Amino acid sequence: MNQESLNDSDNEFIDMLQTYKGIVYKIAKSYTYNTADHQDLIQEITLQLWKSYGQYNAQFRLTTWIYKISLNVAISFYRKITIRSKYNAPLEEDVIDPSFDASANKQDEIDHLMKLIHQLDKINRAIIILYLDGVSHTDIAHILDISTSNVGTKIQRIKSSLEQQMKEECNHG
Repeated sequence: MNQESLNDSDNEFIDMLQTYKGIVYKIAKSYTYNTADHQDLIQEITLQLWKSYGQYNAQFRLTTWIYKISLNVAISFYRKITIRSKYNAPLEEDVIDPSFDASANKQDEIDHLMKLIHQLDKINRAIIILYLDGVSHTDIAHILDISTSNVGTKIQRIKSSLEQQMKEECNHG
């Protein structure tokens, strides 16, 4: 399909996806363990965004809508992976592939933190990913259909838990 055969809505969707692909990639990377699953999840999220694009409600921020769909698809996909992993042994792979230059020590800390985040249950993982992305408590609440006060409480508990785990592992390592 060439660019001329696309209608305005198609072009808007492609532009939107290009602008916010980082959200899709980050969510997919956070809910998968290997490259093949990562790519499959990106495709599934993209398909669901495409199918839902006509129903986007401009009352909400576009990024909130993208997060909501991406996380819902990722959580469903994660359930499938969890069931499949009972019958298959996954290959180990780096948890993140940052696009910034960090020192080796800092990179080790980031990798370790991402591994701990990867161990969180699906809702807490979604909350901390959104929080680390700078999404507001109100938007997180809307995306995950929980109360704003619950978001704040969960973030504090997750942060405390992650910090404690990091300290314990540093003391034992």
